Amino acid sequence: MLITGTFLDEISQDIPHQNWGPKAWEQDFQYMQAAGIDTVILIRSGYRKFITYPSAYLMKAKGCYEPPVDLVELFLTLSDKYNMKFYFGLYDSGEYWDTGNMQHEIDYNRFVIDEVWQRYGHHPSFHGWY
Repeated sequence: MLITGTFLDEISQDIPHQNWGPKAWEQDFQYMQAAGIDTVILIRSGYRKFITYPSAYLMKAKGCYEPPVDLVELFLTLSDKYNMKFYFGLYDSGEYWDTGNMQHEIDYNRFVIDEVWQRYGHHPSFHGWY
């Protein structure tokens, strides 16, 4: 059985999520393609105040920090280039872990989904949500 998909971890909480530049990410996508990977899944688009794309909504609603690099655009551009399917991992506010109430995650991500689709839905590699 072949493994054809993998996860992209934006590691936004424990390690600065901009730890690789575009060249290193491109090399990683080249390696993945050579290994037969055709599907990449972003584990999550952010955690608490750290996010992977400049979300106007999350920066206003949650006080998230503006990322120095738009990793979602980078990942989608590379997914387009290397003919991979990309699945967008939703935002994790961390509030569920603090309160046990999942409603916060649902409420935030209803806006995130609309924002992300408007911003990135034109990419042929964009295949759905995770």
